[in-house]
Amino acid sequence: HGAKGLEWQVVLVCGLEEGTFPSQHAALPEAMEEERRLAYVAVTRAKRTLVLSHSHRRYGRAARQSRFIAEALCAPGGSAAA
Repeated sequence: HGAKGLEWQVVLVCGLEEGTFPSQHAALPEAMEEERRLAYVAVTRAKRTLVLSHSHRRYGRAARQSRFIAEALCAPGGSAAA
């Protein structure tokens, strides 16, 4: 939690694929909520620009976009860049 209270002009959050973030080990609801809290901290550190990225393929396999991307875009003030 070293980012608590800190903000940066630009924040990049990479690896937003199901099984990566959230982790494949977050099977229990409590673990998923902890991953969600970590995602929230990450996306709320941006003052000006937030970049969320995901891969279509990881380790040679198709990857699904993380549920956290949709949650971030649906949150108040969330919007996608054109």
